[in-house]
Amino acid sequence: MNKVHNYIINEWDKCIRDPNNKEDAKLSNVKLPNKYTTPCINDEFKNFYYWDTYFTNIGLLEDGLVDVARSNLKVMKYFLNKLTFIPNADHLVQGSQPPFFTRGIYELYQKSKDINDIKEFIYDAVYEMEFWKFDRMTPCGLNQYGCSWTNSKCNGSYDYFVNRVGGLTEEEKKLNRFDVTKNFFAIAESGWDLNVRYRRQGLRFDSLSYANIDLNCILYDAEAKIAEMAKIIGDEKLAKAFEQRVADRKELMDSLMKDKET
Repeated sequence: MNKVHNYIINEWDKCIRDPNNKEDAKLSNVKLPNKYTTPCINDEFKNFYYWDTYFTNIGLLEDGLVDVARSNLKVMKYFLNKLTFIPNADHLVQGSQPPFFTRGIYELYQKSKDINDIKEFIYDAVYEMEFWKFDRMTPCGLNQYGCSWTNSKCNGSYDYFVNRVGGLTEEEKKLNRFDVTKNFFAIAESGWDLNVRYRRQGLRFDSLSYANIDLNCILYDAEAKIAEMAKIIGDEKLAKAFEQRVADRKELMDSLMKDKET
């Protein structure tokens, strides 16, 4: 394990991109405000990705690269202010990914012990929660993965997704192209690209009919951490508001998602 860890430590610099460096700037589709990390040391995945970066941050914090982890969170904050959500990647803005931004702030504070880290990011975390509350809500009061693009943009991706899954069944071919593509994008937003865990009879890709258990667990955790961090900085009003959201979500999840027998 020491050999593996030593390799990681020696390779970290190759994952860090500096938008002020001309060569690094060419690799991204947008001009980002801060240094950020990519999932690979090569150019196969050369862009900023949302949930990949969260898991990268865990390693950065473990290895003492706190400033790099903080810089990654600043890029997420930039996207929140620009798009109202953190996109899948800097070049994939049709939707978001599992919302780990709040957890990233919490873990940064645990490592840095600097209350200013909470103060810098917590209200952006609240802003992200509003995106999921209003843009990804279902009639049952729980949240789902979705797609933020219009019909015309979604239709342009139809053939790409159909090819990715090796074609559609005869039943799936009867469906509206836009509806099929939105379901594909919603699955991609879950981070499990084109995983067929959201299905119903005749359709393998019916993600928009579900309130997703994993997403609601992540949001429960985020709301609880916002409440905890709000108390740390003395914002009791925010803390109480999010404590109520935590209680409301738990009640709904226990009622609609919990198998009480098992």
